[in-house]
Amino acid sequence: MLNADGSFNCIQERIQTITSLEKTFQSLVLFLSFNTHHQDKFTQSGFYKLTCPDCGKAYIGQTGRDFTSRYNEHKRFFRNDTSTSKFAKHLNDHLHVFGPIKDVMQVVQFHKNPKPEHH
Repeated sequence: MLNADGSFNCIQERIQTITSLEKTFQSLVLFLSFNTHHQDKFTQSGFYKLTCPDCGKAYIGQTGRDFTSRYNEHKRFFRNDTSTSKFAKHLNDHLHVFGPIKDVMQVVQFHKNPKPEHH
C-alpha cells in the first residue's frame, strides 16, 4: 500500500505494481501489433476470398492492386447492381447484404513481389 507521502510500504508491493504494469504494457503491444497487421494486409495485393455474410458462398479472386481498392470496386458494383462482379451479382440476386471488409474479405495469398508504388 501507499503511505500518505506516496511511498510504498514494502518491496513486495513495488514488485506487484511493476509486474502489473509489465502485463498491461505487453497486452497493449500485442493489441497494437495485431491491429496494425490487420490493417496493413489490405494495403497489399494477391489472391483473396469474398464470403457472403448471409449464406457463406465464396468468391475467389486475384488483384494486382491493393485489396482495399478491389473490395471497394466489388462494393460499387453491388450498389450499382451491375453484373460485372459475380460476388455483387450473387448478393443482389439473393437480396443479401454487403458486409465490412474485415468480415467479407480474407487474404488467401499475398503476391510474392508486390508492385512498387507510384508517387
